[in-house]
Amino acid sequence: MKITGLEAIILQTEVKKPVFDAMNTFDAGGYVVTKLFTDEGITGYATTHVGRVRSICDIVKVILEKEMLPLMVGEDPFFARKIRQKLWASADY
Repeated sequence: MKITGLEAIILQTEVKKPVFDAMNTFDAGGYVVTKLFTDEGITGYATTHVGRVRSICDIVKVILEKEMLPLMVGEDPFFARKIRQKLWASADY
């Protein structure tokens, strides 16, 4: 089985009552649902909560689809540690 594609879906959340601490205001956020496709028709899903900056979900989507996907295409999804090591190595400069 090989990874063939990825789609990142943004689910924006509305924060009606922002939370404050001494340094931050938590007034934005959302989720990025990642769909990972394989050559065998199997689709995997992951959900990541991100917050604090309104555009952060858009940024995560671009990183997933434009930077990480090319490194994962052709890899076996069952070898998650190998893929993670490859992704970390690409960001280590």
